[in-house]
Amino acid sequence: EIRAFDRELGRLLDELRARGLLATTTLAFTADHGESLGENGWWFTHGQTLQRELVHVPLLLRPPGGAASARHVSAPVSHLDLLPTALAALGLPAGELRGLDLLAAPPPAGRVLPQFLRGSWSAVGATHRLLMTNGTPALFELDDLREERDLAAARPELVQALVRAQRDFLRSH
Repeated sequence: EIRAFDRELGRLLDELRARGLLATTTLAFTADHGESLGENGWWFTHGQTLQRELVHVPLLLRPPGGAASARHVSAPVSHLDLLPTALAALGLPAGELRGLDLLAAPPPAGRVLPQFLRGSWSAVGATHRLLMTNGTPALFELDDLREERDLAAARPELVQALVRAQRDFLRSH
C-alpha cells in the first residue's frame, strides 16, 4: 500500500508540475486512522479503541510554492483544522468553524483537542494525553509513544486539568 501510494502521489506531483500548477497548489497529506500492529494486543484493527496508534496520524501541509523551510508544530492539531486551512489557502472566508488555519499561525500552546469513540474519550494537550475508558483515566506523556507509563495516579491535577480543558472545548464549540 505504501509503495502504491508513493507511486500515485509521484504521478500527481509530476502532473501538477507539468501543467504549471504546483507553484499555486496547496497540498495536504493525512490519514483517517492509524493501524494496530500488535500494540495493546490488537492486530490490523482500527475503530475499536482510542489508543495512540489508531488516532495519531500524520498531517502534512505544503503551501503554494512550497516553504522556505519545514516547520514542525508540536501543539495538537486536528482534521477540524483542514477546512479552515483550505479555505484560507483559497482566499475564501472560513466563517465560524471549530478548526484553525494552520498556514496562518501555529496553534496555541495550551490547545487541548478531544476525541470520542463509543463511550471512551481522550484529551490531547501539548505534553500529555488523557485517555478515559469506562470512567477510568490513563495519562501518558506524548513522548511515551507506546503509552506504557500511565501517570494518572501520580498526576491527578493534570488529569483534572485535561478533563476541564476537554469540557471547555466542547462548550465553546
